[in-house]
Amino acid sequence: MSKFICLKATDFGKSYGDRRILSNVNFEIKEGEIVGLLGKNGAGKSTLLKAIAGIHAYEHGSLKFNGKEIKSNFNIVRDFGVLIESNFLDYLSGYENLKLLLQLDGEIEENRLDEEIDRMLDIVELKEAKEKKVKDYSYGMRQRLGLAQALLTSKNFTVLDEPFLGLDPTGKDLVKNAILTKAKEGMPIIFSSHDLDDVAEVCDHIILIKNGTVSYDGPMKKRVEFRILLDNLNKEVFLGYKNIKFKENKVICLLDENESINNFFSNIINNNMKIVEIETKERSLVDMFYEGLK
Repeated sequence: MSKFICLKATDFGKSYGDRRILSNVNFEIKEGEIVGLLGKNGAGKSTLLKAIAGIHAYEHGSLKFNGKEIKSNFNIVRDFGVLIESNFLDYLSGYENLKLLLQLDGEIEENRLDEEIDRMLDIVELKEAKEKKVKDYSYGMRQRLGLAQALLTSKNFTVLDEPFLGLDPTGKDLVKNAILTKAKEGMPIIFSSHDLDDVAEVCDHIILIKNGTVSYDGPMKKRVEFRILLDNLNKEVFLGYKNIKFKENKVICLLDENESINNFFSNIINNNMKIVEIETKERSLVDMFYEGLK
């Protein structure tokens, strides 16, 4: 059964004065998908997320949520959960900040506020610090409170800008689990990150921004890199392979999941090349594309 498309970007572009930051950006996000947004610093990741969240206007193309243009229907983003440059009232506790936010939002009945806040603080492991003033929170605690804030107010879409920034491994695991839990409920989520391991762990789908546009938009895939030392190398045998290079008598090849590893090794054996040594390394497709940004 195909999933419903929630967010669709069509030839999207954003400029600051005469400077075009993003252009011809096209992608789709479906219900329950966790999408990793990747790119170098300054690539336009935060600009794109802010446009999705209704923070930035945009001049070119369209961003539609459930078929409605975001820039002309700003009421749409009221139901988004957003973690971009979180702001809190430092003199209030974490619990008081969340309660004030939910009271202003007005979507949860007053008699259920405490229950919902405690449930979310439990997920991000801040329940023990709920009465502590936010001014006394560490950076990592503030990040997790921001995530709790975004997830509590998220009714149909979640936008997170660098949610793992400044977190230790335990904090990262908490955030990942919270994201996965929300996605299982059918919530589409997009987040930016510089950490490829974090992206590979939780994402179904990645969008890579390069030179102001989308250079890859698709599923996470695995590739296996083979480094094979041969006693006599015949390069012509490997002409049909897309991702291959040679170093002296060593052949280095990346094979996609849908390519036949058996066929690759059969070609070596059937062409009278003797394998002296094999090294393998599993790599994600995102590694390949990210290396292209350097």
